[in-house]
Amino acid sequence: MRILSSVGYGFMALVLAGGWAFIYWQSSAVDLSAVEASRNALTELRAVDAGWNQRLVDARLHGGSAQPGPSRYRAVYGQLEVKALRLGDPRVGGELVQIKRAFDDKAAQVARYAAARAEARGATEAADPDRAALLGTLADAIFDQAWLAPTGPRLDTLSRTIDRSFDDALVEAELYRVGLLYYSGFLLAVLAFLVWSLDERRREIDRINGQLREANETLEARVKDRTRELSDALAQLKESEAMLIQSEKMSSLGQMVAGIAHEVNTPLAYVKASLE
Repeated sequence: MRILSSVGYGFMALVLAGGWAFIYWQSSAVDLSAVEASRNALTELRAVDAGWNQRLVDARLHGGSAQPGPSRYRAVYGQLEVKALRLGDPRVGGELVQIKRAFDDKAAQVARYAAARAEARGATEAADPDRAALLGTLADAIFDQAWLAPTGPRLDTLSRTIDRSFDDALVEAELYRVGLLYYSGFLLAVLAFLVWSLDERRREIDRINGQLREANETLEARVKDRTRELSDALAQLKESEAMLIQSEKMSSLGQMVAGIAHEVNTPLAYVKASLE
């Protein structure tokens, strides 16, 4: 029974400690580094988007190349995806998908625009004005699509989503901190109760031990008294026995003397009677 009680107390202590550790972990679960890294990656993606827009404008005004460099934006998007997903908010994951789709579409449109501009220049150099005009019109339409690609709004939406997720995480962490405070108070109350209970048990054990010592002392006194009474009774019994033996001896001696006297008196009486 004592073993089961000890196991039960140990399991209860383990559960309470585990609950405290879980609340403490939740109260400090806000990943500030992930939020900061996500914001930095968003800034880099905005720079990439702005660079693409600048290339589009330069290509349209000055005939430069608008061919994007996809490797940089994919590397930055990979960093953003890794850091943002650490926030654990499903809304962030949905926005990341939309941003990747928007940047892939814009990269494809910028590449198409660069190809259309190159073909238009080739047609102009080949002295084919009709084809050059048609390709120029197509390039302008592609330019408008690329320029109006929703990369910027998607980045703004993801930035707001990250901010909301961060704010929600802060509020949740604050609630867990308050819960941790109350839970710690509860654990302190339980600990105080256990200390009080152990002290009461110690007092009860001391009281019982005192009663046992008193009972032992009383028992020893009673044993001594009883032993003395038995010793006195034994002495009286031995004295009575000695007196009884002495009495028996005297009685036997009297009987023997009487017998001897009888034996002596009988011949004397016979002699006396004969003389008479």
